[in-house]
Amino acid sequence: MTPQMSTLDVETLPQSASVADGTGAVLRVSNELAALAAGMDARFLDAGKTLMKAIETIDRLVAILKGISGALDGNAVVDAVTTMSSLAERLSGLPEALTIREGDLDAALTNSAMLKDRVDEVQKLFDVLQIYGVNTKIAAAGEAAFVNFVDDIDGRVDHGRGNLREISNMVTALVPSLSEAGEAVGPLRRECARIPPTVPERLAENACILRDHMDAMGKLAESVLTIAQEIQGQVALVLGALQVGDSTRQRIEHVVEGLGILDAHLRRMELDSATERAVRAHVYALLADLLGRAAEDFAEGANTLLQALRGIGPHTERLLSLIDDQAATEADSAEERTILQNVEHNIIEMAELTDRLHATDQQSNRLIDTIARTLVELGRKLEMFADLRIDVRNIAMNTLLLCRRMNSTGRAVFVIAKEIDRLCSDLGMVLDGMIALIDDLSENSVAIQATTDMGAHPSLEDALAIVRKGCDTNETGIEHGRSEARELIDLLGRTGTELANELALERDMIAASETLATASPAVSAIDVAELCPEAQDGLTAILAELAQRYSMAQEREIHRRHALRGAEHGDLQIDTCDPVAEEEDDDDDDGLF
Repeated sequence: MTPQMSTLDVETLPQSASVADGTGAVLRVSNELAALAAGMDARFLDAGKTLMKAIETIDRLVAILKGISGALDGNAVVDAVTTMSSLAERLSGLPEALTIREGDLDAALTNSAMLKDRVDEVQKLFDVLQIYGVNTKIAAAGEAAFVNFVDDIDGRVDHGRGNLREISNMVTALVPSLSEAGEAVGPLRRECARIPPTVPERLAENACILRDHMDAMGKLAESVLTIAQEIQGQVALVLGALQVGDSTRQRIEHVVEGLGILDAHLRRMELDSATERAVRAHVYALLADLLGRAAEDFAEGANTLLQALRGIGPHTERLLSLIDDQAATEADSAEERTILQNVEHNIIEMAELTDRLHATDQQSNRLIDTIARTLVELGRKLEMFADLRIDVRNIAMNTLLLCRRMNSTGRAVFVIAKEIDRLCSDLGMVLDGMIALIDDLSENSVAIQATTDMGAHPSLEDALAIVRKGCDTNETGIEHGRSEARELIDLLGRTGTELANELALERDMIAASETLATASPAVSAIDVAELCPEAQDGLTAILAELAQRYSMAQEREIHRRHALRGAEHGDLQIDTCDPVAEEEDDDDDDGLF
């Protein structure tokens, strides 16, 4: 609301009328009305300023609650809850996971030792096979077919020896790593034993608390925003209703100005006492009606204003109740910590335990990674040994076939060929065992790798930072929100009290209207119709000048009822450029807004 300051000109107030001619009371009314109009601006302007402060308070309150719910980013909170929940699950399953890891490492160690034995066994068989090859060349007396065949065997054996050497080196390095990794399970078990059984459960509970808190804060912010918007709408209605103060001030000013206009015109006119009293009576009656209607409209508008203000009360009480309920929920009865502060305390306590566990687990995981890479490389050797197994069987078969084709030479080599066949059969079985062991070790690798992320991953640091941010915002936000809500209630209460006091203005206006109405018959002894032409012209001029001052449709309506006969429209010579005049039939133009 932007009410205009009083524009009364003191020099236009009636100064020449005397008590003797019946206008002394009117003079007092004029002065009192002038003072009333002059003070009305300040009173309603103060109320408007108070309501604007109320709107600012609502805006701050909404910002505070949005700040509380927005302080914890939705995605960040989800990540924190996920971190805490997954960590709780890991901690709960850690003892069992360690048992599984220990079993997998033992199995890998056993398989590695067996594989080392198989490698040594194959190596010996390769040595014997090469000896048989030399014997074959001797028995064949340099027969090209047998010599070429033996050279082919030597090439395949040399290739197999190279791969066996790689496997032997891998297994030699693998066994100590497996033993060391197995020994690392002990420290992990000890760290696990230091974690109280309640920690995983508390961590899971705190994750739920954090999630529920964010849900509650989101609902609180939504509820507060809804109520605040309702209050803003009500306050906007009150601000609109405050126009009654400005419009009433203008109408009072018009009455005071009318008395001044009347006095000024009468000073310029030479009328006898009876005629002057008749002119005064007519104008007093008009002004009394104007003031009486203004008092009625003011009372109606002021009551509407008060009702609108009272309608805000339940909303503000609900607002404060919501904030107080949240504050009560936040309180911790035992240690006077809020919900989030409890979560923060628990996370710090658990982080110390899980950090030690994580450090120990990292050492173990480095060994596991080395083991896993070695086992993967062993797995890649499966194809080569599968091919070698086929080659060895082919060697035995081809040796016997060659002996049958070579007649007497073949018969000399046949005895050696029978030994080669037996040797290749043994070699095939040993290679089958190697392949099975390498396959088992590959499975061990997958199982061991599945247990390498048992420690305090992901870190609780991010979750702790999120909770601390929420604590800091909550600690100040809830209290500030309560303070702002109480200030809002106080502001609206003060405004209601101040505006209720303004209803007394209606009584002053009615009293002034009655004084003017009483003065009208008291000073009139001549009917207006009997006035001389000069008096009629003067009265017409007075009414016309009064009509120029009106800004309300109600004023023009009353004025028409007091127009001289035949001049119902002639005395309303209002500037046609005036938008107010163009809307003189609009009942809603009672103000400058």
